[in-house]
Amino acid sequence: MEHDWGEPQERPGNEYREGLGGGMTEGRADKAAIRESLRRDKATVTPNCSASSQFCSRCGAWRGCYGLEPTPDCGRPMMELRPDLTDKERDYVLAELKPTIPFHKLPPHLRQYFRHALCSSCYVCHTVLIGRELRRVLRDDGTLFINLGDSYSNDSRGGLRPPSAQCIVKDGRYEGVVERDMSGLKPKDLCGIPWRVALALQADGWYLRSDIIWAKGRDGDIEEIGPGNPMPGSERDRPLSAHEHVFLLTKKARYYYDDDAVRVDWAGGSHRLRNVWFINAKGDSAAHFAQFPPKLVEPCVKAGTSEKGCCPECGAGCVRVLDKTDALDPSHKGSHFDKGKTGARDGGDRTQGGERYKTTTLGWRAGCECGTHTPLDEAPCLVLDCFAGSGTTGEVAMRLGRRFIGIEISQDYVSNIALDRIERGETGLTRREQAAGQETLFW
Repeated sequence: MEHDWGEPQERPGNEYREGLGGGMTEGRADKAAIRESLRRDKATVTPNCSASSQFCSRCGAWRGCYGLEPTPDCGRPMMELRPDLTDKERDYVLAELKPTIPFHKLPPHLRQYFRHALCSSCYVCHTVLIGRELRRVLRDDGTLFINLGDSYSNDSRGGLRPPSAQCIVKDGRYEGVVERDMSGLKPKDLCGIPWRVALALQADGWYLRSDIIWAKGRDGDIEEIGPGNPMPGSERDRPLSAHEHVFLLTKKARYYYDDDAVRVDWAGGSHRLRNVWFINAKGDSAAHFAQFPPKLVEPCVKAGTSEKGCCPECGAGCVRVLDKTDALDPSHKGSHFDKGKTGARDGGDRTQGGERYKTTTLGWRAGCECGTHTPLDEAPCLVLDCFAGSGTTGEVAMRLGRRFIGIEISQDYVSNIALDRIERGETGLTRREQAAGQETLFW
């Protein structure tokens, strides 16, 4: 049965998503020309999908743009059978229970056979649905890094609002909507979007391995945050938001992670990467509204993929062969453990367990047992970005010698921004710069 979409429900427009706001042109000498060009070309640009949304009169499904759902989180109160169950497992469960039952009535010993049933109109459920598709194509030893910022209830710029538009159906026809608060948020509440998504993905089977704080302070400064350059705000009754979350998720408990590739040089020693990253937000001359800086992508690509490459047959990344030396790692000195009672007792040495000695990389070994490749014929590892946008991930991946697959709904971003940046990451020159060089060479 096909959906029967009702009348569009108009919502306040957002000039920033139409490309006419001041954010993208702030500080640029040619901002007047850019705004005039966008107005002139508005008919050929992807329409502003934040202006309206629709509900199905038959099933209540919602149609609109991802990120602009009428409610951030439905709470997922229902469970459904996992689609990957065997016939024997399915028959066993159905002999005792119905396929969909309230979560609080599900016996603990049967929960492994169920997963959360997703709604059709909340941001968290849509993100979990995307996560399921990423899980389907991700290697078992692969990693997923997801960057999320937060928003506030009734924040019209973000498009996320706590009341859910529940459709009213009479005699099979759509009659209107009634506001219903499904998230429990009050006006001015912080929505907690990053952690709602992270916990929902965790409940859906992902391993939540780390919550990385992207602090928009001075680049690499771990002594002093400084003013940084966060998004400005007009509120005066709370601190200015200056951080976002980057969650590390995996399919399995054991996965590929190159800890030595992301060590940080600081204060005369090489330190393990911490989970607070001080990186200034960095814009670009291209007209994109949510670019993240390349420095935010680099540790994700370096840690999640092997710089040496992977097996061309199975895709397993090459693993470092490490040798532990007798030299103390200076990154483990000077801690509070050294200065406490146990430190004084043991001559100022840290007494807690952990890696206290430096290691060196002797070489690389295959991460699989295929036995079909030598160290000279590994294939580059593969990086996927399902929201490629302006191509930041692609540029970084190509510059670091990885392969890249990007998915992006906007043809304008792909043609006018992303392809040039990815070319720059691979060759050091954009397509336009290469073309200019060829014109000079063959003049």
